[in-house]
Amino acid sequence: MGSVEAPKTAEELARAGIVFTLRGGRVTCAGPRGRGDLYDALCAQIDRRVVVMRARISRAGWVLPRIVLVSPDPPEYGACGCCGDPLPPYRGGDCVLCILALERALRAEGRLP
Repeated sequence: MGSVEAPKTAEELARAGIVFTLRGGRVTCAGPRGRGDLYDALCAQIDRRVVVMRARISRAGWVLPRIVLVSPDPPEYGACGCCGDPLPPYRGGDCVLCILALERALRAEGRLP
């Protein structure tokens, strides 16, 4: 029996059962009970992004640059402007995982209360 690969993008996590709510730039998420594997996958993807973001934030000094994890080129249509993962139709900007990670990174670096 082969192992099932853990979801890596917000879209994959949503298809697996995580519900993301984005309101006013704030993201909340909830998942189905008894699915610790989804919680672990969600945390792993956020943590992966936080590590890279914290390094860039700490080097930035007082001015925060646009945090881009993949390429300085403009993102492709339908892709997260930060990590390049696919976005839901008719949505631009950053994916919910990058929004959550940026908030955590900024808090960890003392940039948010």
